[in-house]
Amino acid sequence: MPRFIVSSGRAFTDSYVKLFSDSIVESSPKEQVKIKVEDDSIFLYTHLIDEPLKGDRYFNDEFWSVLFLGEVIDYKSVPFQKIIDIIKSRNFEEFKKFNGIFAIVVHNKKENKFFIIGDLRGQYPIYYHSVNHTLIISSELSSFCRLLDGTEFNENWLYDYMYFNFPLDGETFLKNINRLPYQLLSNIIPKPMKLV
Repeated sequence: MPRFIVSSGRAFTDSYVKLFSDSIVESSPKEQVKIKVEDDSIFLYTHLIDEPLKGDRYFNDEFWSVLFLGEVIDYKSVPFQKIIDIIKSRNFEEFKKFNGIFAIVVHNKKENKFFIIGDLRGQYPIYYHSVNHTLIISSELSSFCRLLDGTEFNENWLYDYMYFNFPLDGETFLKNINRLPYQLLSNIIPKPMKLV
């Protein structure tokens, strides 16, 4: 399964970039791992070489960065311009027309916001952490254990799980790390302030 990690808002030392890149290890010779470093953000992702949706999974220009994972039927390549147009118009219902399973992370550099979009079924889990001027978005919970100093167990998750048999409000068993709900949703996360 394709995986990704996005991080923003902290100093990217060489050791952090190595730790970041070691967080996703190639699991198959048919899988590619790519890393893109911007001014204050890192995008790391994997995808299968022989996927039906052709082309790169990452787009970057002066105003936008878009990371796309998954498949969308009726498209031969990732519809980056359509994704950007939907975000610009704030007509998020248009994402319901994307037939497939996908996870999208969009960074609007002009407004300093990140948008996270998942498909209706939530096939690709999307987790996020935004605390102390640091933003991390990932498809794997284990990434947070590697990248954050001192993750803690979330007792609220345990109570919800024991009482309702599932977690509420996108909580995970790690404190301050949430999961995007199991539905099409665009979650706007303000970009963390730059550390001085």
